[in-house]
This record gives sequence, structure tokens and C-alpha cells, in this order.
Amino acid sequence: MTRNASHFQRKEPFLEKPVSALRYKKILPNIPKGSYVLDLGCGFDAKFLKTISPIIKKGVGIDAFVTKKGLEDNIKLISSSLDKKLPFDSNTFDAVTLLAVIEHLEQPVRLLQEVLRVLKPGGRLLITAPSRGAKPLLEFLAYKLKLLSSREVADHKHYFTEISLRGQLVKAGFLRNKIEVESFELGLNLFAKAIK
Repeated sequence: MTRNASHFQRKEPFLEKPVSALRYKKILPNIPKGSYVLDLGCGFDAKFLKTISPIIKKGVGIDAFVTKKGLEDNIKLISSSLDKKLPFDSNTFDAVTLLAVIEHLEQPVRLLQEVLRVLKPGGRLLITAPSRGAKPLLEFLAYKLKLLSSREVADHKHYFTEISLRGQLVKAGFLRNKIEVESFELGLNLFAKAIK
């Protein structure tokens, strides 16, 4: 399926905003104050970057479809595919976020290798991703009840276990002893933090 719109570029079903808010709540305590943050797959309006704008020094968002409207002074958006080399020098960012993005990638390891490159030493990668057990529920909520975006769920190429998500990070070059993976939202989602 070829994407022709970013998340939240169009009107989304009822549960999309509350589910996104739960992801933000999980990630927020892990964003260092005064940091330089890269949000990959930031969505059309870079909602997460706007949320953290008061506590970060600078934020950059990349998505295939972005708007430049209503941005804070410390946020920059780049319209680009995540399949390309990231347009940044090595050792640039304090934190990189992939919120409900990795499951949409054909080859997650390639992007994770790029993330490792652009993170500063000691920088952190923060990921949320759906668990393998969430697949039937997400499909039911999207296709039957129309409470989640069927376009987004249909675009899922992967579902993860704690072991498989950790494995993707190790393949990309992150050290196993610097990776934490846990489930949240009643086991429907996974949260991973990997330190460079």
C-alpha cells in the first residue's frame, strides 16, 4: 500500500487522539530538558514536537507529508521519506523518537542504523510499537468498529514482541545491555529505549 497522506492529515477516527496521547505520556519522562530531538514519522502537524516544544532546545520532524503552519520557533519540519539517509551529521541529536512508526517500515533495521549514526554518544532512541498480541484487537477496532484508522492499521508491516523489537535494535548496532523493552497499555504496545 502506497501512502498518500500522513497520520492526522485527514480527519481520523475517534480513538486515534486518545491513543496518541497515551504514547506521548509514556515517552515524555524520557525526553531530556534542553535537548535536541528528532521525531521520525512526526505526522502531518508534528503534534508530539509541539507538545514538547517548551522543554526542548530544538526539535526536527521528518514525515512524507508535513505542514509548516502553526510551528513553534524551535521546531523545523522536513518533508521526506524515512527510506532515505537522514540529512544530518553524525552525533547530532540527544534523542530520537519513533512513535507508532517502526511497524510501518519495510526494513526497520536500515532506519535504526541511521538513528544510531545521528544520535550523540549517550543519546537515546525512544520507540513505541504495537505488540504481536494487539493485531486482532487493532484490526477489530479499525475494520469493524471504525474507531481507529483502517488506513494506518492496513499499513502495518510488522508487529513485535519484546524479543523481536530488541533483536531489531541489536541488528542495527545498539548494544544489548543498553536496550530496555517493556509492554504498556495492557500489553497492546511496546516501549523501547536504546542508549548509544
